[in-house]
Amino acid sequence: MVDISDKIKDKINKIVKDEKEKTFLIDLLECELYYVDQEKPDFKKDFKTIIEQRFPFKPKEDEDG
Repeated sequence: MVDISDKIKDKINKIVKDEKEKTFLIDLLECELYYVDQEKPDFKKDFKTIIEQRFPFKPKEDEDG
């Protein structure tokens, strides 16, 4: 897997203050870099997994209860 350069990580750290958001962005970038050289990348499942890990689905609580 290709690593994100320190320069890009430094930019992310300067711009993004929320740690969860930083981790999410870095995970997405790493996943995208993995697929850069592939002719027909199938990254939909990987991106979905990353999103679900960082932002787990929580069912809306019943307002009547």
